[in-house]
Amino acid sequence: MAQRRKIGVIGAGNIGGELARLCASKELGDVVMLDIPAKESFAKGKALDLEQNSSVIGYDASITGTGSWADLAGADVVIVTAGIPRKPGQSRDDLVAVNLPIIRDVADNAKKHCPDAFVVVISNPLDAMVYEFQRRAGWNPNMVAGMAGVLDSARFQLFVARAAGVSIKDVRAMVLGGHGDDMVPILSQTTINGVPATQFIAKDALDAIVKRTRGGGGEIVNLMGTSAYYAPASSAVAMAEAYLSDQKRLLAAACWLTGQYGYKDIYMGVPCVIGGKGVEKIIELSLNDDEKAMLAKSAASVQGIVDVVNKSALGRPSSRGGAVSTEARRRVALVDHARYLARTPACSSTTLRRSGERSRASRRITFSSAYLRRSIVSKASSSLRSCGAWHARSTRSRSVHAGTSAARNLVSASSGESSPVEAAARA
Repeated sequence: MAQRRKIGVIGAGNIGGELARLCASKELGDVVMLDIPAKESFAKGKALDLEQNSSVIGYDASITGTGSWADLAGADVVIVTAGIPRKPGQSRDDLVAVNLPIIRDVADNAKKHCPDAFVVVISNPLDAMVYEFQRRAGWNPNMVAGMAGVLDSARFQLFVARAAGVSIKDVRAMVLGGHGDDMVPILSQTTINGVPATQFIAKDALDAIVKRTRGGGGEIVNLMGTSAYYAPASSAVAMAEAYLSDQKRLLAAACWLTGQYGYKDIYMGVPCVIGGKGVEKIIELSLNDDEKAMLAKSAASVQGIVDVVNKSALGRPSSRGGAVSTEARRRVALVDHARYLARTPACSSTTLRRSGERSRASRRITFSSAYLRRSIVSKASSSLRSCGAWHARSTRSRSVHAGTSAARNLVSASSGESSPVEAAARA
């Protein structure tokens, strides 16, 4: 008897809800949206709303919300959105300290409950998070990929189509490298139905398009106050559908490299074929010298964040060589205290539920924030004393900022305004 496929969506926030809607409307399988126990009712409510929508739209798929990983047992695909989204003024890399323990918790539970799934990671900083998921879970690298290149290429294609005055359906483009400010749109192979884009768009205009593509996510964050979710969700679903339907689609995604393009033991955006066996093949494009140089710069940026992840995981500098920079040491200090940061919202939520008095809860949040700042300042300064007084002062300033941000998150959580996965780090 045929069995319906199951798609697990980790996080019932903006992206999670759109992912569930798309997967159900395409009838890729039944969808289970998972969120932390404190937000289980939120996930169930969103799932019920989406199921009722199926009666109007006409798709036949089950959508459920849950706070238990056991409900994801045997999932065919897991799409990970868990983590705090970007705020205006933040880079993707700024999220590493908070989102790293979240991705580790997700990896541990996914390994236990759905070890045969194809995993698509959306959480930022993307390349480092997909790397850490695979390292932590010990998954077959072909079954773990990061959603980045599909989205970045889509943004690039849109801007090219608008500048050239042509249908977006005819634009063919690919964006490689890390999902950040150093991503690499491959201009030499950007075409409009086979015709080089350079015949439609002047060089200075193309340069402006490249710049806008690199800042595409930040542009939306500055406009909306939070990360994009429609296009990222569609991009992740394209990858999931390619796997579930064995489509053999050529897409750009963050894949595990074993020497391709001259890089090894790292996840980075490259063209790949996604089919029923996951990432089945990585395609090596012929790049010109400028593109090779840009890809090298992007790879170095990715490796810098991965080194931070490795140091946090192993308790020593990365074995891949090179001194850990002062900035990397600062990030490591934040990562080391991320568990403390992540536990505090859960404690405050418990306090709110038990007391039922917002004023008393607010006083506790204020006290917790003050203690958090003092604790992180003291511990971070101690751990980085060898880096010199200037660096300690810098770390103290940034740590106080982290404590203040945590306090703001707590207040948002108490008012029900935060993302349902913002307090998910319990690893």
